[in-house]
Amino acid sequence: IHHSPWISQYIATHPLLLDDVLSLTKDYEPPDKADMQQQLFANHESIDDLEKFMDHLREFKHSQVIQIAAADIIQNYPIMKVSDHLSWLAEVCVDSALQYAYGELVQKYGEPQCVKKGESYIPEVLIVEYGKLGGLELGYGSDLDMVFLHNSVGEHCETTGGDKEDANKIHNDVFFTRLVQRTIHILSTVTTGGKVFDVDLRLRPHGESGPVITSLRAYEHYLLHDAWMWEHQALVRARSITRSDALANEFLSIREKILGIARKSQEVRESVVEMRNKMLGAKNHATGSEFNIKSSQGGVIDIEFIVQFLVLSYSKNHPKLTDHTDNIRILDACTEEGLLSASIAQELKEIYLRYRKYLHLLSLQLQPETISAEKFSNERDRVQKIWASLLHSVAA
Repeated sequence: IHHSPWISQYIATHPLLLDDVLSLTKDYEPPDKADMQQQLFANHESIDDLEKFMDHLREFKHSQVIQIAAADIIQNYPIMKVSDHLSWLAEVCVDSALQYAYGELVQKYGEPQCVKKGESYIPEVLIVEYGKLGGLELGYGSDLDMVFLHNSVGEHCETTGGDKEDANKIHNDVFFTRLVQRTIHILSTVTTGGKVFDVDLRLRPHGESGPVITSLRAYEHYLLHDAWMWEHQALVRARSITRSDALANEFLSIREKILGIARKSQEVRESVVEMRNKMLGAKNHATGSEFNIKSSQGGVIDIEFIVQFLVLSYSKNHPKLTDHTDNIRILDACTEEGLLSASIAQELKEIYLRYRKYLHLLSLQLQPETISAEKFSNERDRVQKIWASLLHSVAA
């Protein structure tokens, strides 16, 4: 505990967690995703009150986070394992909140139903995870970048109340909009137990002006015809949360189709450099004597943009680049496909993991992401040179 002000502060805010930490041994392994699901859902059936459910979800999340953080410090847990556990935790919590909200709405309005080509079916929901969550690189305190989708399309789409009166029926669009709103309320409302996660929906089609949930068909149309290049960049690190294998496969097909569009490398290069320059010009990230590990030149974002440039430029002829969403395995795929030398890819991987490990350490020490420019000077120089060699321009 004394090694991390963040853990000390976390326990001070949630004192019931102290026993969780004191019971840990040096060889402690945090639970995997399946174990988390089992622990969380074990008591769900007995909770029929929203407030109690929200308290239960918060207690579970806090307990898991503190155990992951303790393992991180006690064992010097590998950074990729830490992020795996944090990402699994987020997925389990999001799925739990969604299922609870769904049950509430079904009880009130009945289950949504559709008829397509004369066949009736119950439409389902898929959540697209973007950013750190999508790339299995979640950190302590990270927001969740998500987009909600459904497959409610057909000749006749409105909820049927079953034995409910007709007055209780609502259109599926209304049902799913309320489902998203309820899910976000469960996750992000601050109670006496804190909150579970902040949710950011700004990557949805048409941004903040668009609906909070859309159909997979509309999502695909948007990405094909209306999306900006940077939205295709974001899709590189996109995964899905859903209990439907069919829906998950449909999303994967859409993602592969969009990433595999034939693009001229120079056009991708210009778009990526333009977006990077906009980000650098948006605010003063650091002074000449400082280095922001994420946003400064030669930092995390430059490596992420290099990866995204390679995926968007070459996936048409190298579909293996779309198999994964995390930067490490994409870099491996770039080497296997002959797009990067093994030495360059290895350098980028090692620097990227070094940056991320240090960012986790700064989080646990409650320190800012901007540090002395002397730190990581060699790494920064190498990233900038690799950037220049691939994109023929140093972001300015």
